[in-house]
Formats: sequence, C-alpha cells, structure tokens
Amino acid sequence: MTSVNGQLTQAERNLGLVWVLATVVGWAVGFVVCEALKSFVSTLFVDGLVIGAFVGIAQGFAVRRLAPMGRWVLVSIIGFGIGLALGEAVAPGASTLGAHALIGAIIGTAAGVAQWLILRRHVVRAGWWVPANIVAWTVGWTIIRLAEGLESSPTLVVYLVGAAGAAIAGIITATALVWLARPARPLSSPA
Repeated sequence: MTSVNGQLTQAERNLGLVWVLATVVGWAVGFVVCEALKSFVSTLFVDGLVIGAFVGIAQGFAVRRLAPMGRWVLVSIIGFGIGLALGEAVAPGASTLGAHALIGAIIGTAAGVAQWLILRRHVVRAGWWVPANIVAWTVGWTIIRLAEGLESSPTLVVYLVGAAGAAIAGIITATALVWLARPARPLSSPA
C-alpha cells in the first residue's frame, strides 16, 4: 500500500479524498437538518447528535475497510453530542474566537476519544487519532462558528464558509487517517 519513496499511493489518496468529502457532506447535511429542526427542538445536545449522526454515517463509508461502520456511526453520534454539549456548557453563548476554539477542542476531544475506541482495535498507532481530532475540530469548528456569525451574509456564503471549516477538519483528520492506515514499519534491529 505504501510506495517505496514515501509518496502517497493511489489508494491512500482515494481514502483521503473520500474522507474529506464525507466530512464536508456529513457536516452540511447535519447543519441543514439542525436548521430544519430548530422550530421543533433547539438544544445543543440534539444539534451535536444530529451533526454527529450525519458526519458519522458519511465518514463510516470512508472508513469501513478499517473499522466497523455501525460502531463508527454510533461513537460519532455520542462523541459529537457530548462534545458540543460540554463545549457549550463550558463556554455558553460563545462569541469570541478563543471561545469558539475551546468548544472545537472539546468537540475534537470527545469525538476523537469516541472514535479512538473503535480505531484502537484496528490500527497500531490509533492513539494519534485523538490529538489529530483536537487540532482538526479546533480549527474547523472555529471557522464553522464564524460562518454562523455571518447572519447578514447570504445563506450560501454561510454554508460555503462553514463547509470550508468542515473541509479543513477533514483534511487534518484525513492526513492522520492515511498515516494510521499504513502498516507500521518494524523497528530495525541493532547491528
């Protein structure tokens, strides 16, 4: 699977691309559903569950060769739901860049730990998944929240900027996922 010169193989490029697209599509569909549900129920825990469900389903298709899809979806729902609820409890009504980043870090921690519980059974270096998610969702969520603050902007602009945030989170986690999917090299024996 890994090329001799350290470059990405076609399979690795495909995995990364599909992962990024899945993250963006999952977030976008989740966001649309959350917006539609606001007139019926509007809690951050529900928003986290909905976004987690759609991101988890979309990513589950991308990761299904590495981990069981059903479990991936379940832990993604739980991770995003708990992460968003905890993040908003720590920084209620967040309106600053730092507060958005803190919420993103909490989401990344919760989702990363939940997904790590699945990955650790299937990849050797799975522990790196948690820090990758923390970085990814700190950056991505900050951009997503900034997009939501563009209320005077056309809806399409809000969605495009939010999708860019999800794409950045997807790129960071795709990089980690591709690396984790590579077989671990054995340590060279001393001469």
